[in-house]
Amino acid sequence: MNSLINFARYYTVYLWILYFLRQKSRILDFGCGNGELAYYLRQKGQEAYGVDPAVKSMPFLFESLADLEKAVHGSFKAIVLNFSLEHCDNPLLILKRLHTLLSSNGFIFIRVPDFTNILKNKRLSSFQLKIPSHRHFFSSSDIS
Repeated sequence: MNSLINFARYYTVYLWILYFLRQKSRILDFGCGNGELAYYLRQKGQEAYGVDPAVKSMPFLFESLADLEKAVHGSFKAIVLNFSLEHCDNPLLILKRLHTLLSSNGFIFIRVPDFTNILKNKRLSSFQLKIPSHRHFFSSSDIS
Protein backbone atom coordinates (compact mmCIF):
# COMPACT_ATOMS: atom_id res chain seq x y z
CA MET A 1 0.00 0.00 0.00
CA ASN A 2 2.93 2.39 0.24
CA SER A 3 3.16 2.88 -3.51
CA LEU A 4 3.37 6.53 -4.57
CA ILE A 5 1.42 5.73 -7.71
CA ASN A 6 -1.52 4.43 -5.69
CA PHE A 7 -1.26 7.34 -3.26
CA ALA A 8 -1.58 9.82 -6.13
CA ARG A 9 -5.13 8.56 -6.80
CA TYR A 10 -6.20 9.79 -3.36
CA TYR A 11 -3.87 12.77 -2.92
CA THR A 12 -6.45 15.54 -3.53
CA VAL A 13 -8.96 14.03 -1.12
CA TYR A 14 -6.23 13.24 1.38
CA LEU A 15 -4.96 16.84 1.43
CA TRP A 16 -8.47 18.26 1.57
CA ILE A 17 -9.41 16.15 4.57
CA LEU A 18 -6.19 16.87 6.45
CA TYR A 19 -6.66 20.60 5.77
CA PHE A 20 -10.19 20.71 7.19
CA LEU A 21 -9.56 18.31 10.06
CA ARG A 22 -6.98 20.08 12.16
CA GLN A 23 -7.14 17.45 14.90
CA LYS A 24 -7.57 13.70 15.14
CA SER A 25 -11.01 12.82 13.84
CA ARG A 26 -13.09 9.81 12.92
CA ILE A 27 -13.40 9.44 9.12
CA LEU A 28 -15.37 7.00 6.98
CA ASP A 29 -14.38 6.27 3.38
CA PHE A 30 -17.51 4.80 1.79
CA GLY A 31 -16.67 2.83 -1.35
CA CYS A 32 -13.07 2.55 -0.19
CA GLY A 33 -11.92 -0.08 -2.68
CA ASN A 34 -8.90 -1.71 -1.08
CA GLY A 35 -8.78 0.84 1.74
CA GLU A 36 -5.77 2.88 0.67
CA LEU A 37 -7.22 6.28 1.63
CA ALA A 38 -8.17 5.01 5.10
CA TYR A 39 -4.71 3.49 5.41
CA TYR A 40 -2.95 6.75 4.51
CA LEU A 41 -5.18 8.77 6.85
CA ARG A 42 -4.38 6.34 9.67
CA GLN A 43 -0.69 6.90 8.97
CA LYS A 44 -1.35 10.59 9.76
CA GLY A 45 -3.04 9.73 13.07
CA GLN A 46 -6.67 9.87 11.93
CA GLU A 47 -9.20 7.26 13.06
CA ALA A 48 -10.20 6.18 9.56
CA TYR A 49 -12.45 3.33 8.47
CA GLY A 50 -13.54 2.06 5.08
CA VAL A 51 -16.62 0.32 3.70
CA ASP A 52 -16.67 -1.56 0.40
CA PRO A 53 -18.11 -4.92 -0.66
CA ALA A 54 -14.71 -5.85 -2.14
CA VAL A 55 -12.53 -5.05 0.89
CA LYS A 56 -9.52 -7.07 1.85
CA SER A 57 -9.24 -8.32 5.40
CA MET A 58 -7.96 -5.44 7.54
CA PRO A 59 -9.30 -4.53 10.98
CA PHE A 60 -10.48 -1.06 9.91
CA LEU A 61 -12.26 -2.15 6.69
CA PHE A 62 -15.82 -3.49 6.49
CA GLU A 63 -17.90 -5.07 3.71
CA SER A 64 -21.09 -3.16 4.55
CA LEU A 65 -22.46 -0.29 6.62
CA ALA A 66 -24.20 -2.88 8.81
CA ASP A 67 -20.84 -4.53 9.60
CA LEU A 68 -19.30 -1.14 10.35
CA GLU A 69 -22.15 -0.14 12.68
CA LYS A 70 -21.77 -3.41 14.63
CA ALA A 71 -18.07 -2.82 15.23
CA VAL A 72 -17.68 0.98 15.38
CA HIS A 73 -19.99 3.00 17.57
CA GLY A 74 -20.41 6.75 17.42
CA SER A 75 -20.40 9.32 14.66
CA PHE A 76 -17.94 10.47 12.01
CA LYS A 77 -16.52 13.97 11.54
CA ALA A 78 -16.01 13.31 7.82
CA ILE A 79 -17.50 10.85 5.37
CA VAL A 80 -15.83 10.50 1.98
CA LEU A 81 -17.42 9.22 -1.22
CA ASN A 82 -14.54 9.44 -3.69
CA PHE A 83 -15.87 8.27 -7.07
CA SER A 84 -18.18 5.75 -5.39
CA LEU A 85 -21.68 7.29 -5.39
CA GLU A 86 -22.14 6.55 -9.10
CA HIS A 87 -21.77 2.83 -8.29
CA CYS A 88 -24.61 2.74 -5.72
CA ASP A 89 -28.02 1.27 -6.56
CA ASN A 90 -29.85 3.99 -4.63
CA PRO A 91 -27.61 7.04 -4.06
CA LEU A 92 -30.23 9.05 -2.16
CA LEU A 93 -30.87 6.19 0.27
CA ILE A 94 -27.12 5.79 0.83
CA LEU A 95 -26.68 9.52 1.49
CA LYS A 96 -29.55 9.52 3.98
CA ARG A 97 -28.07 6.55 5.81
CA LEU A 98 -24.59 8.07 5.84
CA HIS A 99 -26.06 11.32 7.17
CA THR A 100 -27.23 9.42 10.27
CA LEU A 101 -23.58 8.48 10.94
CA LEU A 102 -22.36 12.08 10.65
CA SER A 103 -21.52 14.15 13.73
CA SER A 104 -23.43 17.41 14.20
CA ASN A 105 -20.48 19.46 12.94
CA GLY A 106 -19.30 16.92 10.39
CA PHE A 107 -19.26 17.00 6.59
CA ILE A 108 -19.66 14.67 3.64
CA PHE A 109 -17.14 14.97 0.80
CA ILE A 110 -18.61 13.75 -2.50
CA ARG A 111 -16.55 13.42 -5.65
CA VAL A 112 -18.17 11.98 -8.79
CA PRO A 113 -17.37 12.10 -12.49
CA ASP A 114 -19.14 15.01 -14.21
CA PHE A 115 -20.80 13.07 -16.99
CA THR A 116 -22.00 16.21 -18.81
CA ASN A 117 -18.44 17.51 -19.05
CA ILE A 118 -17.18 14.13 -20.17
CA LEU A 119 -19.72 14.00 -23.01
CA LYS A 120 -19.11 17.63 -23.98
CA ASN A 121 -15.37 17.07 -24.29
CA LYS A 122 -15.81 13.59 -25.79
CA ARG A 123 -13.56 12.06 -23.15
CA LEU A 124 -15.42 8.78 -22.72
CA SER A 125 -12.21 6.77 -22.83
CA SER A 126 -10.84 8.58 -19.77
CA PHE A 127 -14.15 8.13 -17.97
CA GLN A 128 -14.13 4.40 -18.58
CA LEU A 129 -17.86 4.05 -19.00
CA LYS A 130 -18.64 0.90 -17.08
CA ILE A 131 -22.13 -0.51 -17.32
CA PRO A 132 -23.50 -1.89 -15.04
CA SER A 133 -20.73 -0.78 -12.66
CA HIS A 134 -21.61 2.91 -13.15
CA ARG A 135 -25.28 2.78 -12.20
CA HIS A 136 -25.81 6.56 -12.16
CA PHE A 137 -24.41 9.47 -14.14
CA PHE A 138 -24.20 12.87 -12.47
CA SER A 139 -23.67 16.40 -13.67
CA SER A 140 -22.42 19.25 -11.48
CA SER A 141 -26.00 20.52 -11.14
CA ASP A 142 -27.14 17.12 -9.82
CA ILE A 143 -24.70 17.30 -6.93
CA SER A 144 -24.89 20.99 -6.00
